[in-house]
Amino acid sequence: MKLIQEKTEHQYWLSQIQDDSNKPFETLVRGRFSSFLATGYAGVFKDRYVRASQEWEAARGGSKISIFFTIPDPDAFASATGYFGGMVFSTTDDAGAVEKTLYAPQAGEEYFSIYEASERTYLVPESNTWMAVADRASWLALYCFTRSRDRDDFLRMFPHLNFFDSMNEARAYAKSMADYGLQDLS
Repeated sequence: MKLIQEKTEHQYWLSQIQDDSNKPFETLVRGRFSSFLATGYAGVFKDRYVRASQEWEAARGGSKISIFFTIPDPDAFASATGYFGGMVFSTTDDAGAVEKTLYAPQAGEEYFSIYEASERTYLVPESNTWMAVADRASWLALYCFTRSRDRDDFLRMFPHLNFFDSMNEARAYAKSMADYGLQDLS
């Protein structure tokens, strides 16, 4: 487990996504992915979601996962902190230690934790067969899958995780919590 401190490593992980900070986060995954699970924004940072992501990725043959933000600007953040607002961890790292790192101040000030600084965060696996994206403007995180069977298998494997029962429920949550109009993902 390590912070992303090298520009080339940061660029590699950025190349695995198609982020545009001017677009709603849900539009960035539509097309590439077709099946989604929604939970609250902080979900991707919690140890039980980290552990589930590790197990899911290991089952897909991957051994690494990156979590990093794209909003605020990671380059400006790196200038202030010495790292690009993210970390890479293995599928065998302790999930509690990963969560602790995500919430820990890294440059001596509380707001420099990855969680506190982040506005849009990606959880990107080495296998590149699924991912999660969280956006604080909506207070939602979407777990994204290419096939509905994978989404359903993920739910069966990890019934202890808290996902909304439907995208309509997630949409209502985003509207009530942040006055965010989640777009249709179909």
